[in-house]
Amino acid sequence: MTYDNADPAAYLRALLSPADLALVARIEKAKTTYMTSERDDDLVRLLKRLTINAQIRRDPNKPHAANNRAPGKGIVVIGPSGAGKSRLLEETFRDHAAFPNFCVKDAWCPLISITAPSPCTLGQLGIRVLDLMDYDLQRDIRENNAWLRVRQQIRENNVLFLAIDDLQHVLHGHSVDEVQKVRDTLKDLMTNPEWPVQLILSGIPELLPFFRHDRQLRRRLRFMYLTKLTPKEHAEFLEQALQHYAEEVKLKIDVQPGDDIIARLLHAGQYEMGITLEILAEAMEDAIDRNATHITRMDFANAYAARNLMPDDQNPFISSAWHTIDTTRLQTKDVEEIDDATTPVGRKNAKKGRTS
Repeated sequence: MTYDNADPAAYLRALLSPADLALVARIEKAKTTYMTSERDDDLVRLLKRLTINAQIRRDPNKPHAANNRAPGKGIVVIGPSGAGKSRLLEETFRDHAAFPNFCVKDAWCPLISITAPSPCTLGQLGIRVLDLMDYDLQRDIRENNAWLRVRQQIRENNVLFLAIDDLQHVLHGHSVDEVQKVRDTLKDLMTNPEWPVQLILSGIPELLPFFRHDRQLRRRLRFMYLTKLTPKEHAEFLEQALQHYAEEVKLKIDVQPGDDIIARLLHAGQYEMGITLEILAEAMEDAIDRNATHITRMDFANAYAARNLMPDDQNPFISSAWHTIDTTRLQTKDVEEIDDATTPVGRKNAKKGRTS
């Protein structure tokens, strides 16, 4: 058996039968299906402002040039963990005409997109940007030199946009002076007259004070907050998502009106879009895994149980008092011994559903 670093999972596919390959393809479809919403439209509008700003001349009486561009601007996408920030940004970048070849290796793209590691220093963040641009990192680089090289490499690679996800990781445990250095670095990227950069930042709500405490930084930014889903405003969207996901993976829906599947799904997902759609996809995977032709409420119950390790009376897809359940809890073996009562008992009942 040969191995290919360009496709490291190739050997795993080689082990599968045609039937198993078809199953993997259906699960892949469930996990990669994406539903657009008004959030996508809002982000596209904000990105349009950035792309326009990237074209504006600092001095309109002079020709367009690298050093005759207006100072950069930035947008900040804020939302709790599980709101779907990363997926929203990734899908928008992939389909946006201003970011050709996004995520295509060895092809030019004007956008560099990174996720801040945790924990992370300002220097480590700079090194991650350099690594993504294939900069030679054989020698240790000091923090100030790292960002000097970042600016050089951004210019040499014709990068106009820099996206940093989970920016809050750069702020954890650092002094006031260290946090201010992060602000100053972001401002310098935007205002450098030789090569201004447009920033796309994202993180959790605890990141907001970081921007509020620097007026110079704040006035260059526009904010987008991902609010929680509500039954009144998003029930129809989730109904469409359920139908769309099922069609994509070739499953029929076997839930009754009295099952309140959408309301239960919203509650299970903590009213966050990212978590809610993850549970939906995992329920599809559960049905596919048991070779079913229909997805049932029990598939949702099993998907939730696998994520949270909670007993059936704390599973919003099983309990009649589902609306009273605290779905932010996670039970572990350290807290309570897991026995038959805390495993997804519904799984054994799933055999009663329709299967192919």
